[in-house]
Amino acid sequence: MDNSLRTIIKSLEMQVILAYGLSLSLLVLLGFLEYQTVRRLAANDQWVEQTEDVLNALDGLVGDRAVEESAHTADLVDDSESNLKSWLSAQTKTDHSLQRVLELTADNPAQQQRIRELHKLIQEHRGRRVQEGTESPGSNRMPADWSARLAFERATQENIGNLIFQMFSQERGLLAERHRAAAASARRTVMIAAAGSILALGLLISAVVLLHRDFAGRHKAEAELKHERDILHSLKESLERSNEELEHRVLERTAMLSQSNDLLRSEIEERERAEAALRESEEKYRILFESNPNPMWVYDLETLKFLAVNDAAVQNYGFSREEFLGMTILEIRPEEDREAVRLAAAGAGGPEPKTGAWRHLKKDGRVIDVEVVNRLVSLLGRRGRLVVALDTTARNHAEAEVRTLNQTLEQRVAERTTQLETANKELEAFSYSVSHDLRAPLRQVTGFAKLLLEDCSEQLDEKGRHYFQRVIDATDRMSLLIDHLLRLSKVTRQELTKRPADLNAVVRAALDDVRDGTSDRKIQWEVGNLPVIACDPDLVRQVFTNLLTNALKFTRGREPAVIRVDHETEGGKTVIFVKDNGVGFDMKYAARLFAVFQRLHSVEEFEGTGVGLATVDRIVRKHGGKIWAESQPDKGASFYFTLGPAAAGKLEIA
Repeated sequence: MDNSLRTIIKSLEMQVILAYGLSLSLLVLLGFLEYQTVRRLAANDQWVEQTEDVLNALDGLVGDRAVEESAHTADLVDDSESNLKSWLSAQTKTDHSLQRVLELTADNPAQQQRIRELHKLIQEHRGRRVQEGTESPGSNRMPADWSARLAFERATQENIGNLIFQMFSQERGLLAERHRAAAASARRTVMIAAAGSILALGLLISAVVLLHRDFAGRHKAEAELKHERDILHSLKESLERSNEELEHRVLERTAMLSQSNDLLRSEIEERERAEAALRESEEKYRILFESNPNPMWVYDLETLKFLAVNDAAVQNYGFSREEFLGMTILEIRPEEDREAVRLAAAGAGGPEPKTGAWRHLKKDGRVIDVEVVNRLVSLLGRRGRLVVALDTTARNHAEAEVRTLNQTLEQRVAERTTQLETANKELEAFSYSVSHDLRAPLRQVTGFAKLLLEDCSEQLDEKGRHYFQRVIDATDRMSLLIDHLLRLSKVTRQELTKRPADLNAVVRAALDDVRDGTSDRKIQWEVGNLPVIACDPDLVRQVFTNLLTNALKFTRGREPAVIRVDHETEGGKTVIFVKDNGVGFDMKYAARLFAVFQRLHSVEEFEGTGVGLATVDRIVRKHGGKIWAESQPDKGASFYFTLGPAAAGKLEIA
């Protein structure tokens, strides 16, 4: 019973919905059609209005042309300024009318072409008249050959009239056509509106009938539903109890599913992390394998054939990659070692890494000593071992020689160590003495001298103040000399830490150290592209700082001062130089340059302590290099030094 009632209600509701939907769709369609028809009607009205504007503009053009012709005739009869102005004014109005027609017919290429032809004829006509007026000056400028002139005028006016007539004809045709289109659009609008009204009335009647049927069906259904409510009420209570039990079971099941989802999600995330780590590991392995400077290969445990080799193996052993991949590991071993290799490979199935010393055979027949490390890997679905081989031939020979030399050198090393320890203790004692025993008295002398100069300045004459100032200056120079001596001592004792260093960066840092206080000088810095050198960058920075400070000092007074830093190659060695255009020096004193406290100029001429170049010499010799200078008086100086071989290519971190 309940199902039949629902079916009846649903059927009635569907009929009403369909009726209203159909009505709404038809009304929307009629409205859209009416809107489109009104738009066309408005567009046609606009086109009609534009065509009428064109016709009015053409009428104006004809009138302005007649006025221009009349003004020209008056100017021909009486050559007065007022007639000329009237003619020119009439020409301007004609041009404006022609421009107006041109703008209104912008959508009509044929009319545009006629307007251009008309404008050309009018301009030629005006030009002819101006020429005749120039050739026949006077109060009466009628042309001598009047009949020929009249024929030209008639032909020109006829051409102009024909063009204007064609334009009128086309515009009138367009006007008639657009009037017809507008009338047709109006009739269509009326028909659509009438049809829409009739359809709306019919749909309204249908809706009333359907609503009446719907109300009757609902009344009957309500009576039947009232009877069913009592049954449904009892069913509701039983359903509520069932729902409570079901909800409890659903909650339990949901908790179980949530726990399972969490476990599954964590497993998926763990697997994704493992896969990402595996991909990263494989990529790292590939990079390390291909770029490793030591020979590396992977061989098959069953066949002993090479499965992969890196570039270092190809370069060091002389075989091509294709030759390697067609060989077994026995073929790079001397004949007498192959049986031992075969036995070692048979017992190499364990996962632990294995190391050992072996002999390998190169393609050119040379036998080398190697130290190998190998471990179990899987490649291309096969079990194999990854091998890293280090050529120890030279090391073994060197170790043998070292063992021989060690026997004779141990005593010398012990003696030299004792001497060095003694010298270092003396140097440390000297440094401590300079740092503490000399500094304190100097500070006291400087302090008391300054106090006396400040507090007793009025009791001292000019000579006394001069003497105190000389004491202060002397103690300052002594303090500076102590600093330089301590720096020289530190350089001597400091342990050398060599690494590949970009000298361009070192020079930039040194320039930052020496540029303070040079803003008022005109200095031309020329710094070339320096190489990468294995050196201690901190000490080499001190070398450049001292040499650049020296160059700045001895170029004082030069305009501009030119200081150049670059390098050159001599005998396969990199020679770095610092050149300037300063006062220079006599080469007979060159041997004194790098000795402590040796100066070639007085303190009054150039300040200094005589320790800076000695510090440079110690640092260069500490690197195993040498330093020398070339100069001529008043022609600048050049300082050259070496540190070691330049690193090939770009900077690499070991």
